[in-house]
Amino acid sequence: MQFTTAGFWIFFAAVFCVYYLVRPAWRWVVLLAASLYFYAALGAPQLIVALALVTGISYIVGRVLAGSSAKSAKRKVILWLGVLLNLAVLIIIRYLPILIKGLVLFPYLASLPNLAISVGVSFYVFQAISYLIDIYYEEIPAESHFGYFSLSISFFPKLLQGPIERASILLPQLHKPKALTDEMIRSALLLFAWGLFKKVVIADRLGILVGAVYDNLPQYTGASLWLATFYYALQIYCDFSGYTDMAIGLARLLGINLSINFNKPYLAVSIADFWRRWHISFSSWIFDYIFKPLQMNLRRWKIWASPAALLVTFFLSGIWHGASWGFVIWGLLHGIYMAAYALLAPCEKKFLRRFNLEKSIVVRFVRIVFTFLLVCFAWIFFRAKTLTDGWYVASHLFTGWDFITRLINGFTHHGLAIAGTGIGLQQILTFNIPIPDLIFAAIGVLVLLAVELPENLANSRMGIAFQKYTVFRWFVYWLLAISILALGTMVQTGFVYFQF
Repeated sequence: MQFTTAGFWIFFAAVFCVYYLVRPAWRWVVLLAASLYFYAALGAPQLIVALALVTGISYIVGRVLAGSSAKSAKRKVILWLGVLLNLAVLIIIRYLPILIKGLVLFPYLASLPNLAISVGVSFYVFQAISYLIDIYYEEIPAESHFGYFSLSISFFPKLLQGPIERASILLPQLHKPKALTDEMIRSALLLFAWGLFKKVVIADRLGILVGAVYDNLPQYTGASLWLATFYYALQIYCDFSGYTDMAIGLARLLGINLSINFNKPYLAVSIADFWRRWHISFSSWIFDYIFKPLQMNLRRWKIWASPAALLVTFFLSGIWHGASWGFVIWGLLHGIYMAAYALLAPCEKKFLRRFNLEKSIVVRFVRIVFTFLLVCFAWIFFRAKTLTDGWYVASHLFTGWDFITRLINGFTHHGLAIAGTGIGLQQILTFNIPIPDLIFAAIGVLVLLAVELPENLANSRMGIAFQKYTVFRWFVYWLLAISILALGTMVQTGFVYFQF
């Protein structure tokens, strides 16, 4: 079941009704049963086994850690045992199918259609590992109630794509959810609808445009590759943040507040700022549990400690995304970006302060554009099917621009009616796909810009009107609903991050 399907909406409506009909003391049972059913509905038994193993291992190890003395020499061994066992589950689920399909010794296993499905595993494994580490450092107590702990791992709104919730934030809410109010219902439904709009109107439409280029790369060069890459940057953002918005909305209807996972990432003024805004629960996780320990262990390297730790951290991030050289290159590129920024940031600050440019709008705009271009260049290898395809895009970004010369010559000598001149431009703008797809995607992107470009939407004119005038609020509600029905894709497509 996906959030965008009618089947899921019926499922959630049933869960919602039962949840609020039973006594509060038994609501965790309803959510746990719903979460397990939701995961089992994917039709991949190995996922239920993985979830059970991670839950059981983490609960037992957490209890043992809580019961051991802080000075015990075995305490670190217990922690590492729990961490490694959880990682073993992740590695087996993520990478064993790849090995099996390459071995003729397992022809039956290799033929199983759902063997390679690993959706959600990495997200709850990371959550389980952070839970154990936090207990080890005595930042949180171990959860004694197995039912509540199981629910914290498997809570279905965040199960498949996060956010990666910290136990210190999620567990207390599961024990005592907030009482549902009219404002919570309104904001939750609006957030779910906005996430649905980003997914079916923007992400899925842009996916058609991106696929037209990235699935037929030899036909395209230059401007087409730039445009398709920009489209992909918007596609993956709307796809992933759309899921997060829907997940937060669903959880809010159940009295649970999940963490904000995106904060206008393409308005970032640096790569470091980008990672404070993009997939926040993941970036904060890798910084807290990978980067900081590495940085401490490398502190004798002085100025090079942070760059080295960042490079390793993002290299591991690339591997986490999948067994592909494209993901490794993507991770290394961001590692290089972050390492370079760590070294150059002090010089940049001094330069801006020296010439009083710290609050310059022009400088801010240039920094946003430069950061966006760096991020988009890394997305090339993330999206490309193979490393060869990624290299093709990267090496052909500045080829095929001769249509501009032909266009100028056409205007100069023959006016607008130059059929041959427009061929290159037409291919760039349409990618040889139906015009309605282009129009609907463009409308969706314009709406996205109108909503997310303002630095503070609540204080903008549109935000103030939305809060002040009931008629305007209902106009927005109906317009959003009609847009989803009229402009959304009819074909159900999976979320990009389901593969991670």
